[in-house]
Amino acid sequence: MTLTPDIAERVIYNIMNTPIRDYPCPHFVVENIWPDDFFDRIRANLPTTEHYTGIIAAKRISAPEGTKDTRFIFSLETDLPKLSGEQFEFWKSMGEFLFGERFHQSILQKFNHHVNKRFAGQNGANIYIKPVAELFRDMTHYAIGPHSDHSTRLLNLFFYLPEDDSKSHLGTS
Repeated sequence: MTLTPDIAERVIYNIMNTPIRDYPCPHFVVENIWPDDFFDRIRANLPTTEHYTGIIAAKRISAPEGTKDTRFIFSLETDLPKLSGEQFEFWKSMGEFLFGERFHQSILQKFNHHVNKRFAGQNGANIYIKPVAELFRDMTHYAIGPHSDHSTRLLNLFFYLPEDDSKSHLGTS
């Protein structure tokens, strides 16, 4: 099963109808955003670690020479050819949704006030927005808090894909 229009609309509906919380930074949390059976399909189609690239190897972060990658990334834009068959079709459909105009515009609309505030006075000059969709796999106890120190990032949207609820008491960080 790939992502259907009904599932895509459910996700957008859930996002658009969840209030934004402003502290400590503008954010929202939607629990159970995917139908249970589709969430199971996402989990079943996750690429294996060998399909990912270490974030040090991908030059996404700098680290001392010899540091072992413990965080990995899979780009839905460039890494799809690493997959085949049903797994390729599944992530292709997810990419079409995540890169799609409807999803992109919905997220921008949701955060319209914050986006306008960030770019106040620029009148749209030199503003280019490019969606990025990536899977991350952390092999350690990595954590990061809210931060806004990267000028090329406008909005981040994370879908957590836990195996089960055994670590829900730890939150998302």
